[in-house]
Parts: sequence; C-alpha cells; structure tokens
Amino acid sequence: MTDDRTVIIREIEAIDPLDEIERDCKTRALDWIAENPLVYRLQVPDVPKKHLVAYFVVMDPATNRLLLVHHNRAQAWLPTGGHIDPQEDPRQTVRRECQEELGVEAVFLHNDTPLFLSEARVTDGDHLHTDVSLWYMLQLAEDTELKIEEGKFGEVKWWSIEDVLSTPAKELGPDLNRFVRKLRYLLHKEQAA
Repeated sequence: MTDDRTVIIREIEAIDPLDEIERDCKTRALDWIAENPLVYRLQVPDVPKKHLVAYFVVMDPATNRLLLVHHNRAQAWLPTGGHIDPQEDPRQTVRRECQEELGVEAVFLHNDTPLFLSEARVTDGDHLHTDVSLWYMLQLAEDTELKIEEGKFGEVKWWSIEDVLSTPAKELGPDLNRFVRKLRYLLHKEQAA
C-alpha cells in the first residue's frame, strides 16, 4: 500500500463515530481502501465509480454559525470542499480548495483531523458515482472578506445549527443534516465539560 493511502487510513481511523451509520461507513471505507488500488477520482465525473472527497465546514467559533454554499450543479446547500487528488493528503485538499473556493487560508479546528465520515451516491448529470467524504472543520470569523470562486455557487451564507436542522433534507447535500447533528452534540458536550 502506498504512503498516501496510509495517511487516508490514519485520517479515517481518527474519526470517532457518533452512531451506527457512521460506524458502518467507517468500517466499509477502511475495507474499501485496503482492498482497492483506485480510491482517487481520475476522470471527471465518475472514474472510478467510488472515490474520495474532502469537505470542510467553516464555523465562526464566536457564534457557532456555519458557512454553507448553494452548489450550482448539485442544486443543494453543501459545505465547501472537493475531490482528493492522487497522492494528495486530505488536509492539502482542504487547504487548496479553501483558497480556490473561498479565497482564504484554511485554519483547522478539531486538531486538523476529520470530524465526520460519510458515503453518498451522487448523480452528476447522467453519471452516478459514490463519494466517500472526510469532513473537516475550519474556523473563520463571519466578517472575513471572502473571494468566492466564480460560477460554482449560487449563494453563500452563514447558518445557525438550528437553521440547518430545520431545513428540509431535500434542500441539503447528502449527510449534511447528520454532520450538523454530530457537531451540535459535540458542542453541547464541550460546553458541559
């Protein structure tokens, strides 16, 4: 197994699943990476049919509000992020995508390890594929000036956790609701400690 896949395995192993869905996803992802030499997207939109993605959810720690984007192709509210390139550390993906999509430097929260893992079937036009996504947390003040990547997003806005949770699932990207539920649980746990 190559070094870059070892890094991916360590990142996934660092995730503490909140529920059985995430626990099963973690097991499947580790098995898939161990057994499959092709884990990176090599050709847009769906070669191979299953590949790695790094999302990053931007939060203002002063307000616990989250920055989400309305993705033009997905037609849903999502966190920012992108596909992990071959031989790219997922944190490098986050840094690269943060510069490309928001025009700011990535400042990690949660010890720069992923907070969440998901697996989602995604339709891109006539193409169906599966994204195995590592979800990272970044911090940024809401009043920071952003340089949004042109043409990719219809809208960019800050959301409260409760606003995300009260939005119909069909308006949100896959697993965003589950991620925010986990984040809310962890924030409550931190406040209680």
